[in-house]
Amino acid sequence: MTGQAKPNSISNILVVDDDPTSRLILKQILRKEGFLVITAENGRQARTLAEREQPDLIIMDIMMPEEDGLTACTTLKTNARTTNIPVIFISSAEDLKSKIDGFNAGGQDYITKPYQHQEVIARVRLHIRMYHTYTSMVAASLEQLKQLSQSQKNILVQPQDFPEANFSVFYLPAQAAGGDFYDVIHSGADIYDYLVADISGHSASTALPSAALKALVRQNVSMLYAPLENLNLVNQHLRPVLQEDQYATLIYARLNKSRMLLTLVNAGHPPAILQHANGKAQIVPQNGDGLGLYESVVLDVCEIPITQGSRIYLYSDGLIERDQNGPIPRRVGLENLLRLIEANAAQPLEALLQTIQNALFPGTNTLDDDAVLLGFEVL
Repeated sequence: MTGQAKPNSISNILVVDDDPTSRLILKQILRKEGFLVITAENGRQARTLAEREQPDLIIMDIMMPEEDGLTACTTLKTNARTTNIPVIFISSAEDLKSKIDGFNAGGQDYITKPYQHQEVIARVRLHIRMYHTYTSMVAASLEQLKQLSQSQKNILVQPQDFPEANFSVFYLPAQAAGGDFYDVIHSGADIYDYLVADISGHSASTALPSAALKALVRQNVSMLYAPLENLNLVNQHLRPVLQEDQYATLIYARLNKSRMLLTLVNAGHPPAILQHANGKAQIVPQNGDGLGLYESVVLDVCEIPITQGSRIYLYSDGLIERDQNGPIPRRVGLENLLRLIEANAAQPLEALLQTIQNALFPGTNTLDDDAVLLGFEVL
């Protein structure tokens, strides 16, 4: 395997193939087009080089000794330092299964041998441009967030702004700019995303990370990314924004009205509550790591068939850790919330949330923690 210094303006490509002739041919093709090239003989060497050299692109054979290309790519995508590096598979296998396996392993493209030189160069340039565009967009977003001075509450969507999402919410910050936030996003035809998040800490210093988290989530919201993929990408870029020992919990709900399917992803957050059309409410138990704690996090995903008239409630821990008399155990607060939801099931959603707010937070006393309750219904 070989390596060389990389000027900032020149793209560096890692070629991985156990056949020396194939490596040499690809190296010559790429170098004639002005690319720097490093090479590896198997997937294990490729992973070591990719982490150290940070190439702009990896071209990888599938069938190799010691570690094949699919295994190497899958592992690269779980490493925070290499997960965003695009991978193009080059293989003699032309069957559909091999191609699907390559994409499922995290590859961005698949070229079959024998290949045309012009095709290789065209695809290499395309994926490097896309990679540079993505990384530049993330860097620009984070730079804008560093200059953010507006309060968190000013960037929260309101039900009247988005009536087709059929949601209602109340948000009570403990400070002028709180660490909790919610969002509602139209991510596809008849598909809506709802989320509630909580940045650890109870001071106004949580407002900037909250805004960063909101922007990062929205950056990848589309049908190109499943909620789990979105949050894994968010985790990679959130850590630089957080202060030491700071982290975020989040619950992410995607409602697909066409399929009548609810997808829930939990990142260390209090569980969602599902209320059936008959008024009966149940907790949806989930676990998961908080975002920003580790380079690679484990998140809990579940899919639930949904029916007309169902309601789903997402909330922050500030809602269930106190009542009108002060702090209470979380278990007790969750039981209180379930009881209030079921007892007022006949009310319109907006009225139900107002009833819960009046019951849990009467008066205008200063809160110890932010409190959010977001409910949405299937109509």
